[in-house]
Amino acid sequence: MAKLISNTYAEALFELAAEENKIDDLYAQIDMLEKLFSENPDFIKLLTHPQITAEEKITTLEKTLKGRVDDEIVGLLRVVTLKDRAGEINAIFDNFRAKVYDHKKIGVVYVSSATGLNEAQKKKIEAKLLKTTGFKSLETHYSVDERLVGGMVIRIGDRVVDSSVRSKIEKMTSELRKVSLS
Repeated sequence: MAKLISNTYAEALFELAAEENKIDDLYAQIDMLEKLFSENPDFIKLLTHPQITAEEKITTLEKTLKGRVDDEIVGLLRVVTLKDRAGEINAIFDNFRAKVYDHKKIGVVYVSSATGLNEAQKKKIEAKLLKTTGFKSLETHYSVDERLVGGMVIRIGDRVVDSSVRSKIEKMTSELRKVSLS
């Protein structure tokens, strides 16, 4: 339910941003607000506190953000707070970011490898992914997982390509267990 709600608010903000040709501006402001909220978690606590009235929350919100971010974002945060959904702000922002990435054809990729990759290897991986996925650009996150033994695991959304030695060993082990020596 919360995912549906956050997606609805994000969709509304994205449509407004697209209509007013402000996708990049609102994206940058939301990025800034996410950092601000993560550095000041008490602000979200204030917006979700049951003993603080909605009017006090709105006044604080407007005094803090008015003139610093576009009215569309202040309006969104005002509505979210009035509807007692301020706890969903981060999810709304995440969904908005996903909509912007989808609109701009930016892929989010997670690459796990058994050892660290050098820049040339990273460029080669990214070029191959751009060629095969249809994305215009990538936001790539690299990590090292020594349990893979060799190879790598690439995750894009809900798709996973596992070419690790570990998975090959597990697959071979499974196949060998099926072999009957009778």
